[in-house]
This record gives sequence, C-alpha cells and structure tokens, in this order.
Amino acid sequence: MMTVVLIDDERPALKIMGILLSKYPQIKITGQFINPVKALEEMKTLQPDVVFLDIDMPYMNGMEAASGILEISPNTRIVFITAHEKYALGAYQFHPMDYILKPVVEERLDNLIEYLQRSNQKVAEETDKKLMIRCFGDFFIKWENEEPVKWRTEKTKEILAYLVDNYDRNIEKEEILDSLWPEYDPDRAMKQLYNGIYYIRRTFSEYGVGNRIIIDKSYNVKFNDVDFDINHLKKLKCDCDFEDIDKIMEGMYFERQDYLWVREKREAYFLIHLQCLLKLATGYQENKQYEQAEKLYLKAFKKDTFNEAVAENLLRLYFLTNDKIKGMRFYQEYEKMIKAELNEKPSAKMAECYGVLKRL
Repeated sequence: MMTVVLIDDERPALKIMGILLSKYPQIKITGQFINPVKALEEMKTLQPDVVFLDIDMPYMNGMEAASGILEISPNTRIVFITAHEKYALGAYQFHPMDYILKPVVEERLDNLIEYLQRSNQKVAEETDKKLMIRCFGDFFIKWENEEPVKWRTEKTKEILAYLVDNYDRNIEKEEILDSLWPEYDPDRAMKQLYNGIYYIRRTFSEYGVGNRIIIDKSYNVKFNDVDFDINHLKKLKCDCDFEDIDKIMEGMYFERQDYLWVREKREAYFLIHLQCLLKLATGYQENKQYEQAEKLYLKAFKKDTFNEAVAENLLRLYFLTNDKIKGMRFYQEYEKMIKAELNEKPSAKMAECYGVLKRL
C-alpha cells in the first residue's frame, strides 16, 4: 500500500486526480489540498510515500512546495503535474520521480503507478538485507551477496561518487559543477546535474535502496543503516581492533575511477591506511605476536617501499627476534633499491641496526 497526497489549487483538477487514483487498490490517498501552505503544515504528520504536485499554483508554486516537502519528508517521492511540459523540465532541480501532463492520460498513469508499486515492493523486500557501499578499490553500492547497482552512464556514477565522497555535507551546486564539468557552460552543466540526480534517485528506487540513502535538495547524501567502508576505516583509526584491515581497504580510494577531484583525498586515505597497519603491527609486536607483526609490516612496506620509517620498523623486528638471515636479506635488498631508485643510502639508524645483526 502506498500513501499518496494530492496538491492542486484547482478543485476540479484535484477531484479528477482523486477519482483516477481511486481505481488503484494499492493507493491510499491520505490528504488532498488546494493550498500548498496548508499541505506543508500537515506533511510532517502525513509523511506520504508519494506527492502528486501541481507546478503552476498562485500562493506557492510547485517547485517551492517540492523544496519544502523534501525538507520535511526527504523520503517522499514527488510526481509533478502540469499543463506545460517546459515547467516539468525546469523542475528537475528538485529531482522528481516523474511528471505527468494535464489532462492526465489513464495509460500514462497506469505505467507510473506500476513503476511506483514495483519500486515500493523492492524496498520492502530488501528491508532486512545489508546494504554495502565500497569506495576502496572499485566504487560500488549493492545488497550483500547481490550484483552492484548498474548505472545509466559513467557520468551518473561519478555524480554519486562525488556526493558519497562528501557524504553528510551540504554541497553547493556550483561546487559540483566546477568539479565535474569544469569546461561546460553553466546552463549545460546544470542540466547534466539535474538529469544525473534524477536517474540516481530512479535507479535507487528500482534497486530497493530508496529508504537507505537520502539525497536532499541541498545536495547532501546521507546513509541509513549501511555497511560503509569509510566508516570502518575511521573506527579502525581510533581503536585498531580489526584484524581484517585488508577487507576494509581492498585498494586505493576510488582506485578504478580516474576522477580528478579524488586525488588529494586518495593520498590522505592511503596515509591513514598506512598508519593503521603500523599501529596494529606495533600492537602485535608489543604482545610478542611477532609473526602477525611481521606480516603487517611487510604489507605496509609493499604499499610504500620508500617509506623509511616502515623499513626501520621491520628491520628492528628482525633484530628483536634475532632473525639474522631475514634481517640481513631485507637490509641488502632495501639498500640496493633506494640506491637504484633514489641514489641514497639507508638511514644511520638502519645501518647501525644492520651492523648489530651481522655480529649476531
């Protein structure tokens, strides 16, 4: 059952829409308003699944009303009703689920209700499943043990990636346009953004994700009850309780997406990952779990082979465990590498540690 609210300043149009929708058993009309201001006052209580909203109204136009509705009830889907198609196209900035033209054609309404019903059923079916968002390695969103969401275009996927990168932060549309379409004229870029958000919302609805991810009118993406790898990394940074660190970061940040805007944050997350590996390795070493410590030090070294601090930690571990063979082999290979690549020598601390190892 879908709850529906109708808003139209013309009583005859409101009545006709009510009659047309009454033939659908899956629709429950919970409110009909000729005054959009009054509708907004009731919206917090009603929290409808769908609002059928006239665009051309005198007291408050449909676009203003849509803005207010989404602020009060961000999960509500908007369907614009208009006598002029140009108004509907201009209203894409509020990312409606769809629009229909007056006079309403029953076949068009049948198709729309069928689509809304399918997306509603999908949301209900997926309620108890875990939704996963991954940004390290390949970027994807999917239900656990299912195929990832498929995107209409790579640019649509990039728009979502940008919102996810800035999750739970209000983003001005000008910032998005400058980052994603720096060479486009503003009008063309804005049309691309509106279309992209529209298809993101529609795709999420079809995939059954509508109640887990919210993209509100201020371009602020929020996640409800999701398994998000960035959150795991932040927790790991604080307490380092995870032993499956590589499951959290299966690659670099957006590694398979060559987005220009991601490069600075990619480096920042890489450094966090490296710090976590070292912190966890040090913890193992202090607890005399030397095998686990060595494994993590080696992983850190492979990720950043020119990081002298990582190399020193690994060499000290071999000294601490009296593993002369591994220690000497590692130092000699490291010495050759930095000589060939950087024309430098190991640090004095490493050289001193190596000397002690040789005498063991």
